[in-house]
Amino acid sequence: MEKYITAIDFGTTKIRALIGKKNASGKFHIIAHHEDDAEGVVQGEVENILQAGNVLKSILNDLRAQLEKIESPSSVDFMKVVYAGIGNIRYIKEKISELRETPEDVISKQEVDTLRQKMHHVQLNENEKILDIIPQRYCVDGRTTAEPVGCTGHRLEAEFHVFIGSKSQNNVRRSMEHAEIALKDVVLSNIAAAEAVLHKEEKETGVAVVNFGGGTTNLVVYHGGILRHTAVIPFGGNDITEDIRQGCRIIQRHAEQLKVQHGSCYSDMVKRNVTITVPGIGGGEAREVSQKTLANIIEARVAEITEAVLYEMQHSGYDGCLDAGMVITGGGAHLGDIVEYMKYKTGMEVRKGEPLYLISAPSCANVNYATAAGLLLKGMEAEERIPELVLVAPENEPRRRSLFGRNNPTKKTLTPEREPKPKQEEARTKPVEKQWMGGLFDKVSDFIDKTFTDDIA
Repeated sequence: MEKYITAIDFGTTKIRALIGKKNASGKFHIIAHHEDDAEGVVQGEVENILQAGNVLKSILNDLRAQLEKIESPSSVDFMKVVYAGIGNIRYIKEKISELRETPEDVISKQEVDTLRQKMHHVQLNENEKILDIIPQRYCVDGRTTAEPVGCTGHRLEAEFHVFIGSKSQNNVRRSMEHAEIALKDVVLSNIAAAEAVLHKEEKETGVAVVNFGGGTTNLVVYHGGILRHTAVIPFGGNDITEDIRQGCRIIQRHAEQLKVQHGSCYSDMVKRNVTITVPGIGGGEAREVSQKTLANIIEARVAEITEAVLYEMQHSGYDGCLDAGMVITGGGAHLGDIVEYMKYKTGMEVRKGEPLYLISAPSCANVNYATAAGLLLKGMEAEERIPELVLVAPENEPRRRSLFGRNNPTKKTLTPEREPKPKQEEARTKPVEKQWMGGLFDKVSDFIDKTFTDDIA
């Protein structure tokens, strides 16, 4: 029986599933996929176990129907290896040091693995579980090294980030049990999405991945082929829809349609004399909404998200070293003029990130399925016991808290000083304020007071 991986992505607006098998070229042949509305999920976290479980049952029924069209459906056991994504995590930083009895002997892989295994003894809260233990740096006799195996010395030191799943991880498992799914393991979804859309060369030269979800926006930064920084911003596409609903005084369904069909996040690219007819509430009189007004509403929220992304990039210490630019993925990547807007605001090269490793599945080879595709990739790595990426943080420098409770390195120079690129310098003449979260509500409120009375009938 051939080995297939099933990946389930719990998004705020959609739950998506993919079933695929890895071929000789390293890509995934997709035999079935389906998505459904994410009932019971709030900002990527499973809150109502029964509701989410019922959605999973519906998805499984559709997947089975697709498999029935395969010539030998009995040869596919798609319930055997199931991986799910999880985004509600915390991490702690831990250091460990060991004196070696025979310093003249070379350090073995077993010695390094032993240090990592000791991280499993860290104290956890009730109902928590360690999801991953990721090396940040190693030192041999005080000298930092990316690969201690093969070195010699008296003292071996290591610093790890221990990723811990909270209530959400348990709820994911319980919702899948409700749907009679045997979950193999959970994967960090923001890292999975980045893995699915990046080329190896982009990771080497430096790149930022912005995953625009419905409830949150995730940032992942790579440089030198290594994952350097992650952050979660608590705004997403649903917040844009809510802004439109309040600003245009329409129902949520019509606000979502306006955003998807007519929305732009770059008001300078929208003509002033274009209007959209919106059905009235409860069968009332229809109203006209200016497309320029709509763009201004969307741009206000996207500007707030972009400021948060820039803030996190700056405090990662790598924002000036990302020569491959920025990759945008997730459902928010469909937003009108998003690439042009992000180029203007960041001064970076920007592209949309679609999954690179899917074949025979054109309907799901788009930004919406980036996380699910990444879960396939990470799940297969786990099944094949391929070592995880080594995460190396900046040198031993003091840390400070970010707005989201993550430990971020202070600013440091990674390469010899060089003249900033003109477009980057021009785009960043105005510094990003630390308190980026507070400005949006004032902007929207002021805009509504000044504009909506005239523009909305």
